[in-house]
Amino acid sequence: MAPEPLTGEEVLQINYTWGLKKGGGGGENDSDKVCWKKKSKFFDLEYCKYLPVKHALDVMHIEKNVCDSIIGTLLEIPGKNKVGIAARLDLLNMGGKTDLQPEYGRRRTRLPLGPWNLSRAEKRVVCNYF
Repeated sequence: MAPEPLTGEEVLQINYTWGLKKGGGGGENDSDKVCWKKKSKFFDLEYCKYLPVKHALDVMHIEKNVCDSIIGTLLEIPGKNKVGIAARLDLLNMGGKTDLQPEYGRRRTRLPLGPWNLSRAEKRVVCNYF
């Protein structure tokens, strides 16, 4: 049977010795010690005290980040686009998609369009859908 999850107040009272354990192997009482080193930032969220399961992933924030990445890549939003020179060079190093490698010129480096790039009309259709 699984142990009961900790409440928010119990998490705040966790006392843990940071760093590596000094000395030899484990003692008899090691099973009572906490097995993690950090308290998640999610425990600092305002609504965390109302969550029935404190250690569950915050699905709302995960969905937002995934959506931001996908929309940023499709619409080529500066700062949100995840497909830059580093990603293209990684593809080249892995031996795939050699047609997408950066093209170096005298003044600037050009990234060829990938299959995920949308035309202006296609971007309008996506934006109108939302």
